[in-house]
Amino acid sequence: MDIARAQIDFKYFVHNVFALSFPVFIRGVFIDEVCEWMQEHEWSMRVSARDHFKSTGLYADFMWRLFKHAYENKEYHYFSYQDSMAGYHIGKIKRLIFDNPYFAQCKDLKPTAESVIAYSWDYSDYTTKYTSITMQPHGLLAFKRGIHCDGVYVDDPFQDPDNKMILTKIDKINKIIKTQILDMPKRTGFCKISGTPQTTSDFFFDIEMKKKFALLVQPAEKDPVNKIALWPEHMSWEELQIRKSTRGQKIYNQEYLCSPVYSENSFFTEEELNKVVNPSLLNRSIFDTIKGPENFDTIGGWDLGKKRHPAHFTVFQVRMVDGKKKAIQIHQVFFDNWDYAGNDDEQFNPDKPTQISYIKQAIKAFRIDKVFCDNTRGELTTLEERKELAPEIVLVTFTSKDKYSMATEFEKGVNQEYIELQNDQRMIRQILQVTNDLQAVETHEGHGDSFWSIGLCFKGIKISIASLAEFVESATEQNTSDIYQKHF
Repeated sequence: MDIARAQIDFKYFVHNVFALSFPVFIRGVFIDEVCEWMQEHEWSMRVSARDHFKSTGLYADFMWRLFKHAYENKEYHYFSYQDSMAGYHIGKIKRLIFDNPYFAQCKDLKPTAESVIAYSWDYSDYTTKYTSITMQPHGLLAFKRGIHCDGVYVDDPFQDPDNKMILTKIDKINKIIKTQILDMPKRTGFCKISGTPQTTSDFFFDIEMKKKFALLVQPAEKDPVNKIALWPEHMSWEELQIRKSTRGQKIYNQEYLCSPVYSENSFFTEEELNKVVNPSLLNRSIFDTIKGPENFDTIGGWDLGKKRHPAHFTVFQVRMVDGKKKAIQIHQVFFDNWDYAGNDDEQFNPDKPTQISYIKQAIKAFRIDKVFCDNTRGELTTLEERKELAPEIVLVTFTSKDKYSMATEFEKGVNQEYIELQNDQRMIRQILQVTNDLQAVETHEGHGDSFWSIGLCFKGIKISIASLAEFVESATEQNTSDIYQKHF
């Protein structure tokens, strides 16, 4: 084993040193990716499924620092919702160190204290000064401020799902994280957080936190359509489904899909959507300009986002597939932190992207007939008056009646299976966040944005499907878009 490499390469350390603390250490691509990401980001938040290397990843990180800072003085602190749980985690770390042959020469300076860490590799002469690496446990709701240290670990900052937390406690933990924990690490220090989200109010979903922390979200189901598990070497697809059955959808979504529970009255179920997901559909590039004649009606939907919420844009083609009229999704994209307009929106510039310039490029590339856009807040009204919008863009003001109409048409498309969606899990998760009363649960990924961009498309899909039926039944040479254009 290459000691020097293990001191600088976290993934190598995990596989060749940390793994020896276990009778059996389960590996996999998932472990490799997590290790690489953790080493790259000293300030990080990782939201992952239960029993998927969350706490163990933090254990490994501490042992790596103990291994590579052997003759330095370092002070770390470990936080959980309750101090007893933080102490439990430290006790597990001490056991892993005790069982690891590479730490045989590492002296436990607190052998009788199960929940306090103090180790030294330089203890030959107790009459002289020696270096030590320490770590103490804390409960988030009880610790005293004023600590300044080399690094902080926060493990499961919210209570278990079975213990319902009142919002005042959630707010208090959010405040402690933002006003106290963030100030604890020294200038060169780190803060690593891992956990399971409980509510949409958790700091994991705070857009300001994402400016400081790298965020990694890893549901246990990597690809539900193709039945691919995130860490199949440890928890296969079949095992995940057993856990879903025994725990129920609500707890499973929270513990294994990294989501505050999908509302029990979601507008769509996961099973309904999966029936219309086509894994073979490719997400076409806006620079992949269509060549040659394509007489399909092409319809876009744009759920405009600004500041807090991302935007989502999608494109469908309506055509005959195996003798059946279908709306096929050919493109979709989330605009995260993109301005909706800029000084020059005539040509898309990847270095200075705006939503409008992107959509104008998409209109050109895909020959889009209409793009229906949510303009409820009136952001695009001035641009329309100045004639700075593409003529294909149709502004829509959401009313209650209009929203239910779009949702109903979307529902028909799914239930009658005349829509095909790409296998994009973020898009699907955001569809699932919308409830029967058409409210959206806000998460770190959005606010039901893809539900409404697709719903907007149905303003055109509904007409286009009807036009295509008229065209087929009449058996004429008439272009379907001729009938379609009459409606606008």
